[in-house]
Amino acid sequence: MKQILLLIPFLMIIPAYADSEFQNAQFGYSISVPEGWVVDDQSFTSTSADYDKLISTAAIYDKKEWTHYIEISFVENDNLISNYSGAQYFKQVNAKLAENCKDTTIELDGFQCINHAILGNKETTINGRQAYQITDSWTEVYQDKTEIEFTSLITDIPMNNDVWNIEVYSIKQSFEQDKEKINSIIESFEITEIPERIPDWIKDTMAWYLEGKVSEDEMINALQFLIKENVIVV
Repeated sequence: MKQILLLIPFLMIIPAYADSEFQNAQFGYSISVPEGWVVDDQSFTSTSADYDKLISTAAIYDKKEWTHYIEISFVENDNLISNYSGAQYFKQVNAKLAENCKDTTIELDGFQCINHAILGNKETTINGRQAYQITDSWTEVYQDKTEIEFTSLITDIPMNNDVWNIEVYSIKQSFEQDKEKINSIIESFEITEIPERIPDWIKDTMAWYLEGKVSEDEMINALQFLIKENVIVV
């Protein structure tokens, strides 16, 4: 999972869609978009010690008021989702969020994060899939001493060792006013196609076969697994 602290009013993104439902065929999901909101579906990828790969697939935001920003990401081999569940997962994520706030500086980030607080942890379901939700808040202090309070709602939907991550960043007052709308957007998220990835042990087996470290039978077993899981269609 991840946490990005940002000043929403200064975002400059060219909208790609403005519809009641956004369908992302490339990454296999759909999500509702309120009237007057827009979607930017220019994806980008990042890596981290906390996961193998994070693909930011789209962002939804309230263009008129600039008070809400929602980012939808797919995270491959997320360390926390791979090693923790339930209360222990919340404990690890909460600590990570607090650490992210503490580590901000005006020199590097353009603001100082203070008064970070966890407002709630909840296990829930999103369209029948298990999900973890964390609500937190913080204050960003800028060089001119301006202070802005933010609230974030993070929804993590585990997919084995991967996770769909939906993060809402809002001006605190607007979050309270639009909480029902925000929850409705998140609850509308539906996975229409499960991303297929070649497991790491398969990649290792292929590499070792080329290096002569595993037998042909072991390589055949790996290929049969991919066929069984419909990763390879024959």
